[in-house]
Amino acid sequence: MTPFDVMGALREAMTRLRSAGTEPWPGYDPGTVPVAIHDGTATFLFGHPAPPAEFQPGAPGTPATSQPGLPPVCTFAGLHPAVRANSVALVGDQLTATVMLTPEFTSVAATAAIVAHEAFHVYQYQHHPGWGADESQALTYPVTSAPLHHLLLMEMEALEQALSAGGAPDRGALWVRLALDLRHRRHALLPPGATVFEQSIERLEGLAHYVEMHFVAASADGAPSHRTLRFGPDDVRRRSYAVGQALALLLDRFDHTWKARLTQHDTLFLDDMLDQALPLHLQPATIAEAAVAALQARAEGEVEEVARKREALRASVVTRGGWRLEVIAAPADPLRPKGFDPMNLHPLGPAEVLHTRWLRLGNDANTIEVFGEVVTAGAGAHPLFTGIARMTALGLTAAPHITHDADTITVSGQGIDATFRHAAVTQTGQTVTITLA
Repeated sequence: MTPFDVMGALREAMTRLRSAGTEPWPGYDPGTVPVAIHDGTATFLFGHPAPPAEFQPGAPGTPATSQPGLPPVCTFAGLHPAVRANSVALVGDQLTATVMLTPEFTSVAATAAIVAHEAFHVYQYQHHPGWGADESQALTYPVTSAPLHHLLLMEMEALEQALSAGGAPDRGALWVRLALDLRHRRHALLPPGATVFEQSIERLEGLAHYVEMHFVAASADGAPSHRTLRFGPDDVRRRSYAVGQALALLLDRFDHTWKARLTQHDTLFLDDMLDQALPLHLQPATIAEAAVAALQARAEGEVEEVARKREALRASVVTRGGWRLEVIAAPADPLRPKGFDPMNLHPLGPAEVLHTRWLRLGNDANTIEVFGEVVTAGAGAHPLFTGIARMTALGLTAAPHITHDADTITVSGQGIDATFRHAAVTQTGQTVTITLA
């Protein structure tokens, strides 16, 4: 699979959607969005109006700057600093969809749909900046309450029933009513910030999944289908992606004007719009008593499993072998999160978080970026967003490579790239500690 294959599949899927009159979102065209794809060797930048100077015209092995039907391309040798995940980043001064081709991507069509997903985020940020989410809520969302999780499991069961009743809209409406009633009860028990975070992710990421689903269906000549709604109590972000997609599919069924309304009033949430689309005084469906009891037992077991998993994960971090790099911030000048992967955060306790893929921290005098496992300890009330007091890179196969130049310390290699000013370096066993002034 090459970046050209992916962009070609994206163009073909968009052509099919247009021909069928099923474009997933009014005014959205992924072909107008700059896209950066890293294939493991180079970064290919498609359709950028003003490529930064470090990009060379054309692709490796060919001076051609375009291929038939595809946007102009230029390349950067290696992984460009702006590309860190399947996400959105500033490349030059342009918001750009970024995708990293990794071994698990075996389908060109599915990868093209991921490009469409990330390009839709660019569209969202440009046209609907109010669709963002307060990411600080993700790590403090209450996930250890069995009553809350029980309500959630019943809500997901009702949503599944509503989605499966495609040929019987009246029956589907009864299940939607039940799902929304259960959601209202659950939201009444959540902190307000957690409720808004959930609804915001459903709108931001759920709609991007909804768009992605249409591109997958166009490539497979099939109808869009929802993702499973079975998630653990601590899988809040992934669940919100799938629930947002499900709510959008149900809005397609019950309110054909919802996209236009949301485009005009981008403070609306999907669940509230679906609530308004249902007939008044609709009696909800019911879940059998035996199923309610079974879901309660499952909720209690899954909440207990979350606690066990966190304890086991923390124990594995404490006993992890290999070299470590520990950075201790000055109390008056903690490190700040500059970039992280929200899909790979694992709370270990009230202040500690395990980052399993990528993290970038910094302050006025210091920067550090790590690809790999890192544990951070918060400096304030929030584990991340009130500053980082300490970070530890785990499982290094050798001592970090450290160089000194006047008052500057540089650390490189093994997925670490860091620069520190006015710092002290000490070593105890296989732990190298950098204490910041």
